[in-house]
Amino acid sequence: MNQYNKTLILIALFFIFLPNSVFACSCVADIPQEESFNQAKAVFIGRVISINKKGEFLRLKNSHRNINFNVTEYWKGEVSKITTVATGFGGGDCGYYFAEGETYLVYANDGNSWYGEDLATSICSRTERLRDVSKDLALLGAGTIIPHQKQKISLKELTIELVQLATYPIRHSLLIKGSLGTAFITLFFYYVGPLVLILYFLYKKFKK
Repeated sequence: MNQYNKTLILIALFFIFLPNSVFACSCVADIPQEESFNQAKAVFIGRVISINKKGEFLRLKNSHRNINFNVTEYWKGEVSKITTVATGFGGGDCGYYFAEGETYLVYANDGNSWYGEDLATSICSRTERLRDVSKDLALLGAGTIIPHQKQKISLKELTIELVQLATYPIRHSLLIKGSLGTAFITLFFYYVGPLVLILYFLYKKFKK
């Protein structure tokens, strides 16, 4: 095999195994919420419970991450309590970065042509952390609630659930009301006020 043929083979291999991140990600900017909703195959709120990587080493065309969500509410699509959505690794493949334990409002499209998965999303969608989507929630209105199902959960998942439950009042006031003043009032009535009362009664009791 001469040097010319070796060079052609190397070039071919380079393009075959070229990471997706080399190519730039291009999105259509400022798509209205209504249009995004109509284009989506599923729209839901879910907490990331695990992330599985597919084809991470070679980063071929269909390499991706499968994000597993614990869904609490949805507006569109055939969504179950545990729903999986595919996305890229980030960078040039337009993959959305999801953090385990974080809760998101997800706009998912058909993922069969992208990754061979039922649902997929990207940074070009309106998918965003729940804390940052107050306008979308107002436009969506009330969705369908998926009731909690009894299942074995890890200590980490249990801790996350308890923290989210304990901080729900103040997170809700910030998300829906969007006011720091309201958040501080909520903080006082739900946390500081009861704590002060408890300490006062303990003080009176032990003082006797």
